[in-house]
Amino acid sequence: MLFYHYTLKRNKLSWPSYCLQRKRIGLSSHRAQALAREPRHFGALTGLGMMLQEMGEDKRALQAFRRALEIDPHLQKIPEFVKALTDKVEGRDI
Repeated sequence: MLFYHYTLKRNKLSWPSYCLQRKRIGLSSHRAQALAREPRHFGALTGLGMMLQEMGEDKRALQAFRRALEIDPHLQKIPEFVKALTDKVEGRDI
């Protein structure tokens, strides 16, 4: 249980770090550690997707959102992000 709380704490620490630095270093350090310890942490994956999208890395954001939906298909608003990014990254069907 202690391990799980440590992972949650790492995920929460990643957001202020990102907001202060707005660099990949801030994004990757805490959130990457949370995902390394718990790769099925859908909260960390959705946060990662949002940060990547804001940084203009739409393809990687789409991958993060899709992984989060594989873990928890009932996430709210994430399917909307996936649809919008899919259209943007992969294009629309004719």
